[in-house]
Formats: sequence, C-alpha cells, structure tokens
Amino acid sequence: MPRWPSPPLRALASQIPVNDNTICAGLSRVHWAGRLQLVTRPAGQQILLDGAHNVGGAEILVAAVKGILSRGATHPGAGYPAR
Repeated sequence: MPRWPSPPLRALASQIPVNDNTICAGLSRVHWAGRLQLVTRPAGQQILLDGAHNVGGAEILVAAVKGILSRGATHPGAGYPAR
C-alpha cells in the first residue's frame, strides 16, 4: 500500500471508490497557491511562499526546506518550479 499523507486520509480509504495508487497519484498533483510556492519577481528574485499556520504545517515547511537544502541547493526555492 502506498504511504498515505495523513491519518485522516487513511481513515477515508474504505469510503473512496478508487484504488490507493490512484488517490496518491491525484494528491501528488495538487497545487495550493501559497503552499511551498516559488514566485519569481520581475527582477529575477525568487521567493518561497508558504502559508503554514499551525504546528503541523510549520513542521512540513521545515522538513521541505531541509530536504531542499540537503540536496545542495543554495536557497529554498532551488528545488521548486516557479509558478
């Protein structure tokens, strides 16, 4: 079984009439503006936006930035495409 992103989604698995791989594939394509969103300004500066507003969101933000930096990026936006 694929790794579900959260316990609430695991709880819904029996209620959703599609297989686990399809659900995970769909969730991997979701884009929420302001959630790990890289914005490139007209002068070329890049800003990583994130609307983390609770402990869980902040923990995910920290993990994402650490992951990007551990891959050798010089700034957090280096691993994300500009939108």
